[in-house]
Amino acid sequence: MKQKKGVCIASKLSIAILALAIVYAGFGLTNVLAEAKFVMKGGTSVSQKVWHNILAEKWAEMITERSNGEVEVQSNCCAVLGSDNEMGEKTMMGGLQWYYTSTSNLARFIKEMFAFELPYLIQDLDDNYKVFYENGTLGGPITEVIQTQLAKKNLHMLWVSGANFRATINSKREIKLPKDTTGLKLRVTASAVEREDVASWGGSPVPMAYGEVYTALQQGTIDGLGIGLAEAYPMKFYEVCKFAVKNYYNAYAPVILVNLEYWNKLPEEYQKLIRQASDDI
Repeated sequence: MKQKKGVCIASKLSIAILALAIVYAGFGLTNVLAEAKFVMKGGTSVSQKVWHNILAEKWAEMITERSNGEVEVQSNCCAVLGSDNEMGEKTMMGGLQWYYTSTSNLARFIKEMFAFELPYLIQDLDDNYKVFYENGTLGGPITEVIQTQLAKKNLHMLWVSGANFRATINSKREIKLPKDTTGLKLRVTASAVEREDVASWGGSPVPMAYGEVYTALQQGTIDGLGIGLAEAYPMKFYEVCKFAVKNYYNAYAPVILVNLEYWNKLPEEYQKLIRQASDDI
């Protein structure tokens, strides 16, 4: 009889503890939601382990933490919010507050970005910093020209990376000379300059969203692509592409863009905080 009474007391105590845990969890959730005065939803088109996504997640985390949760930045990977171009259109329309893309894809909306796509124009990792960060922070005459054009699309640039360089990987053969590319179907971005690069070698440029590339390589829809080698490994392109050449024909830089209308509505203190976090990554 005593044993049953002990079991009964223990059961009641467990239920009470569980109820308190649920109540406190509810209060915690309420507090988090109450603190988030502004929510910024966006993301990347690459897989979780690619450095672009890692950086985007860190950027989102920095802003959320530095604002004590008052600005909650949500970062989604793996193109769950759409391809680069789709996220760009959604951000312009206000469906997303920000997105992470590259200068190559941005050239689809802003023709001035084509200048950075010219083969071998940018040859050093730091060249982009010299152009976009003239005084150590995002700004300068070239940046202002681009910001003016972006504003016409309801976009505002928060951050630009140093230059990355495309090597050519493929599943068919070794490439030693440009003519060895003849007949290869190579995925390209939305950049018209990149398409012309591939066509000038004799290859067949195939515009395609980044998230579709692996499957297209498996199925033979494309034979290869131009890509930074640091991205190729975490995307596991080595499983379907056995050949690589470090021709580094095309420079591109990741960028973070925000919806301009949303940005202008943010209090100045939050704008300053976000700009500082963007400069720090």
